[in-house]
Amino acid sequence: MAVNMLDPWMEDVEERTGGTVTFDVQPGGALSPPDEVYENAAAGAFDMGWALHGYTPGRFPITRLVELPFVWDSAEDATDGLWDLYEEFPEFQEEFDDTQVIALWVHDIGDLFTTEQPVESPSDLEGLELRAPGPEQSNLVEALGGDAQGLPAPELFDALDGGVIDGLMIANSGLNSFDLWPTLEYATVGSFYVGAQYAVMNQGTWEELSAEQQQVIEETSGRELSLTGARAYDEIYEDVQASFEEEGLEVTELEGDELDEWIEATDEVPDEWMQDQDPDVPAEEMYERLLEISGQ
Repeated sequence: MAVNMLDPWMEDVEERTGGTVTFDVQPGGALSPPDEVYENAAAGAFDMGWALHGYTPGRFPITRLVELPFVWDSAEDATDGLWDLYEEFPEFQEEFDDTQVIALWVHDIGDLFTTEQPVESPSDLEGLELRAPGPEQSNLVEALGGDAQGLPAPELFDALDGGVIDGLMIANSGLNSFDLWPTLEYATVGSFYVGAQYAVMNQGTWEELSAEQQQVIEETSGRELSLTGARAYDEIYEDVQASFEEEGLEVTELEGDELDEWIEATDEVPDEWMQDQDPDVPAEEMYERLLEISGQ
């Protein structure tokens, strides 16, 4: 995603500021473990950081709203909706009030993939060991009688290949990123979730920039930059879905009444998200607004 979104953005900022703002990009994990990126960026250990919110779910309980199941049809729609919610609710903005937000976006649609048996109905999850990337996905798996495991992505291939887990929920793009195709036999496609992520700048770094430099960053970041990343994910999603047959996956597509059955069987998941929020957070209003924005 850096190639499609952040690299061009950094080049644009450098050009527009006449080279007075430059970036020294370090590979993932070089400066911070994934679950400490936000806090380290806020503390000034480095000037900017990018990571998934799901690495630190307790830090971003409100942002988890956009990860609820069966809501979005694309990363672009979800990212646009995320920004609507962020701009409309001060409580949402407060989750990031110790940094300067550069981008908030989501990865491509995540679906369900298994190794030895197809999953066609909610009851098929009973007893399965499934990797779930975040709280909302874990709640979905547990609601249907499965056992949710929180394995990090680099361990997924060995866990699937060795039978440690029976399947996983993952962004479709992750099948390519982590070379999971050889381990999987079945795909259940139904817009199970999206995963939110952020790029933020240390507040002190931001305040050290001149007004002209800040203006360049404000003009090039935010919603539009985020949508650039989301659209790139959607393109990858389409390519991966088109590869299912070639890769030998047996596909179950959830539509109409079949999808409604899944939504009804997991209706406690949104309730759990609302119950997790602080009393002063208008959780029910936020959830209703989510449904309105997404057209559900």
